[in-house]
Amino acid sequence: MIPFFLRQGGPKRIAVALSGGVDSSVVAYLMQQHLLRYNRNREDGSSHDAQQHELIAVHMSNWTTSDEEDPFCTHEQDWKDAQAVASCLHLPIHPTSFAADYWTQVFEPFTEGVQAGSRPNPDVDCNRYIKFGALRDYVHTTLKADILATGHYARLWDRSSAGSTTGGDDENGSDCDIPYQYNSLVEQMLQEDTNAPHWIRSWGDSKGATLSPLLLAARDRSKCQSFFLSSVPGNAFRNVVFPLGDLLKKKNSPTSDSNSELTVRDIAIAAELPTASKKDSMGICFIGKRPGGFTEFIDQYFSTTETQPYQFVDIDTGAIVENEFGPSTSCHMVYTGGQRAKISGASKPWFVVQTNRDDHTILVCQGTHHPALYTDTFYVRDLSWMAGDLPNPLQQPSTIFHQQGLSSTNTAAITTVTSPPVLHAQCRVRNLQPLVPCQVVYDAAANVYEIKTQKPLRAITPGQHCAIYVGTEGLVCLGGGTIVERGPTYHELNQELDVSNLHPAGHNDLSVLVPKSKVSSHT
Repeated sequence: MIPFFLRQGGPKRIAVALSGGVDSSVVAYLMQQHLLRYNRNREDGSSHDAQQHELIAVHMSNWTTSDEEDPFCTHEQDWKDAQAVASCLHLPIHPTSFAADYWTQVFEPFTEGVQAGSRPNPDVDCNRYIKFGALRDYVHTTLKADILATGHYARLWDRSSAGSTTGGDDENGSDCDIPYQYNSLVEQMLQEDTNAPHWIRSWGDSKGATLSPLLLAARDRSKCQSFFLSSVPGNAFRNVVFPLGDLLKKKNSPTSDSNSELTVRDIAIAAELPTASKKDSMGICFIGKRPGGFTEFIDQYFSTTETQPYQFVDIDTGAIVENEFGPSTSCHMVYTGGQRAKISGASKPWFVVQTNRDDHTILVCQGTHHPALYTDTFYVRDLSWMAGDLPNPLQQPSTIFHQQGLSSTNTAAITTVTSPPVLHAQCRVRNLQPLVPCQVVYDAAANVYEIKTQKPLRAITPGQHCAIYVGTEGLVCLGGGTIVERGPTYHELNQELDVSNLHPAGHNDLSVLVPKSKVSSHT
């Protein structure tokens, strides 16, 4: 099938972001196949265009090892692999680096946030400021490319084409289904979902400009990267394509129609791409996974050195946690809420609730489902909405209620109660975490969003990223923002925690699948 953007507006220059991994390699191969088919049709007389489309590759490196001895950085091998793929497909490849942008816009804010006790997500910022900021600008201005294709597992809905056909025959009578518009997919969702957000069709039209693309979840939900893309403004997705959005990464995916369907890895093998057997990259974006662990790596970038050790304090008793050697201490402040604390000789595992820099204490609790680890309310500031506007439900005026009652002097009185507009949606605070229904309320004066979830969430920490979705199985990603504060925990509210109603911390978290019971805030 020939993508719609190759059949509209004349010949295009298309740039593929070629990282050296299998996903981007398959994107380059698929785009080349689309161009070959287009050119064959042109030669057969089905196209009157005298020119051909052009395909190029661009490889970026954003981490410099000049300031450290770093045998674990994979950039050199990635560059060699990208060159090998480009050579295999006979594509010109353009190397570039945004190391300075990455340092100032992604890594430096990340380390500053960690040192301040929050947990920023560098992969979210990398997509917003580098891949669909600096790289996109470079591709369009320097390389003069019309289209940027990347290996992200997500889909983009071009709402400017809504109402037009999403399939049919091309000029030669062959199948030319349009895989990058998804009008029919969204319309089916709107018809089948009783709480469908029909307003997404025109969301953002108050700006008076062409409607921006909206981000959709990938077909393969086990690989979906919409969480990491949720803070990218919708306008930055113009002239961007995600060719892997409808493909499966591996066999036996829940969304697979049959085991005979070709996966991304199958395509790489069949095309004999040099990266067909290469393992997926892990760790922080452009930095990778470090053998010494995150703490050892990040310590070297702190602006000051912590000299006073942190003491572990039992949140239930307020006592310093003892082990066989005396008071338990840690020389590191880099602990994430919910993480298992490194306390030697403990009869039961301890888990971190929060780190207090003022008094150098780390509050800990025993039990992975301790009420101190759970809350159902948190707050997000500066949430980036995909369409550039508040979602339509949040644009509605507040509802004013008048309640009759008695005053303090037992005389009749009327109390005015204002109910702010509410967005009923779904959210996640960790990549691939199952979506949880939530209510979003906007405080315009403080520019803060209150997110209240249907089920308690574990280890909500300031700095974490929250992505907001609507539609069946979270098909449409509305945007995302940074958590600035968590609400009170069940321990702080002195409320019981229903273990049977907990929400998994991640897609592979089976720890909540336990017999129904009640956990007291005092246990």
